[in-house]
Amino acid sequence: MVAQRIQNGACCLYYGLGLAGFLLSSQANGATIVSTESRIWGGYREVWYTDADGLQHDAESSFDDDSSSLSGLALSVVTSPYGWNSASGSVTPFSLEMQSLSSPFGLAYPWGQGCLSGTYINLFANSRTLFKSEGSVLSVRVSGSANWNYYENEQDMRVILKNLTTSTTLLDLEHLDERYDPFDESFIFAADPAHDYELTLFGWLTSFDAKSVDMNTRVALAVPEPSRIIVFLALALAALCWRRRAEGLNL
Repeated sequence: MVAQRIQNGACCLYYGLGLAGFLLSSQANGATIVSTESRIWGGYREVWYTDADGLQHDAESSFDDDSSSLSGLALSVVTSPYGWNSASGSVTPFSLEMQSLSSPFGLAYPWGQGCLSGTYINLFANSRTLFKSEGSVLSVRVSGSANWNYYENEQDMRVILKNLTTSTTLLDLEHLDERYDPFDESFIFAADPAHDYELTLFGWLTSFDAKSVDMNTRVALAVPEPSRIIVFLALALAALCWRRRAEGLNL
């Protein structure tokens, strides 16, 4: 009987410790992606003047590409016919990068002047990802950096997190409208595994006249480990069970 009680007490402690371990391990994952859509688009214009006919000429074009792949989408564009502007973008369900490089206005050529005012490139990129949280708490980590040489209102990035089931906006960061060093911010939200969540990344830039832009943002979703209080309660339950078993041995 004594041996049986010790065994029962040990089993109780074992299951209590097991419960604590389960609480830790079962919330190691973050989110299950249901679907995603990525898109990169924009347009450009080149303007020049030729001495031969004394006229100003221009050429315009647009570009647009999309994908539903989890690997995302990447696109690089060089303006035509002279290549005075270039831009590139890369977007995945959880990251966005955009760059541009532009020649200065008023380039001299043997045949006239190139890269006149009105020469530009515009680039837009976004992704929308539908997912399910794998736990009752969702941790969101947003990091990134941004750098450009002038005009803070000619580029931006935005991160939006919504609970579609409750029509609630959990997070809306429009954080790249000014130059700054790399940043890293974390947020924690209550979540419901039965609800639908949507993460949207959006960025844009316009580039001309010696403008250069390099900016990125990344989002990491995770279901954090439970608080120490929850783990403590599981351990306390095991200890209490063990104590009661041990007291039973003294009867």
